[in-house]
Amino acid sequence: MAYIGNNIPAGSYRKLSDISSGFNGVTTTFQLSVPPSTSAYYVTPTSVYQLLISVGGIIQNPGVDYTLSGSQIVF
Repeated sequence: MAYIGNNIPAGSYRKLSDISSGFNGVTTTFQLSVPPSTSAYYVTPTSVYQLLISVGGIIQNPGVDYTLSGSQIVF
């Protein structure tokens, strides 16, 4: 059966650095980066819809559960 719909975009997928240790009930802003997590490795998505975010195994809703501010994610 052929695929019907918009073309599936091709690109590179990267796993971002784990920020789970930073969740403390107060902090809501985290830096998006790929390992080794230095400023040279910061990631700046152009849209919240470019990210697939899972917190505690639960997929988060872009624009509702989190937003972006440059290379930072805000919960």
